Amino acid sequence: MEHTYTSEELIQTGKDLVGFLIEICNTANNINGFLKKYISLLTSEDGIYRRQEEAMSHFVDSSTHTQEEADKMMQVSRSNSDALQTICGEFQTLNGNITDAQHGRSAMNEKVRGLNERIKEISGFIKDIQDVSEQTNLLSFNASIEAARAGVAGKGFRIIANEVKNLSGRTTNLSNDIDSKVRELQQLVQAIVDENRKNDVFMDSLQKTAVSANSRLSQIQNDNKNNIAFMQQILSDMNENQKSILSATKETEKESLAQIQSIVERATENTIHTGDELSFLFELRKLFEWFGTHRELFA
Repeated sequence: MEHTYTSEELIQTGKDLVGFLIEICNTANNINGFLKKYISLLTSEDGIYRRQEEAMSHFVDSSTHTQEEADKMMQVSRSNSDALQTICGEFQTLNGNITDAQHGRSAMNEKVRGLNERIKEISGFIKDIQDVSEQTNLLSFNASIEAARAGVAGKGFRIIANEVKNLSGRTTNLSNDIDSKVRELQQLVQAIVDENRKNDVFMDSLQKTAVSANSRLSQIQNDNKNNIAFMQQILSDMNENQKSILSATKETEKESLAQIQSIVERATENTIHTGDELSFLFELRKLFEWFGTHRELFA
């Protein structure tokens, strides 16, 4: 069985429906208003996009400062590398000079050894002279004895024997003096040989130190060059990353602003449509209110 509505029920139902529709439109308007306000906050001077721009500006400044500091470090590293190269060159020169000095000292040592051998030969000659002098002295002594036995006949021979004896004594004294001088010279030569041997040990140690220092400095120089190349690569990567971040940020910001603009346009259109609908609903509500005050027309 169908229900029959009275005019009062129909009018009240119409009012309720219009009121519900007005409430929906007001809610839509509130949402549109919230969206506009939210978008306004995003795009305002102190909004998130503004702060994002400031943050990116600080990021760029910080990256630029970091790159400048890294450039200074690389300049210092290059200067150190040049200084190390100069020092390595000096050590190589020193090593060459030591080698030349060792060759010169080796030649001098050979000459000193040769001189020492000549001194030994001279000492041998002096020993022979001393032996001859002793034998001559002995012969002169024997001759003096024989001359004394001969008496007057051996007087001249005795004089000659005495002269030979004196000459033998002078030869002995002279050979002793020469032997003493030769021994002093031999000691001096031996001292030179010993000193040269010590110097050779020192020069060998100095050369080993120079070679070791040059090797270590060369390694440090290579490490420094590798560090410079590594820093250059890092700076290049940082620069590329910075460009990529800025490009991606600008592109994202551009897309976001485009979406926001689209939302604003749709919200504006919705607000206009909602306004038209509200105007219609207010007119419709007035119509139902008029129906309510003129119920007799529907009796």
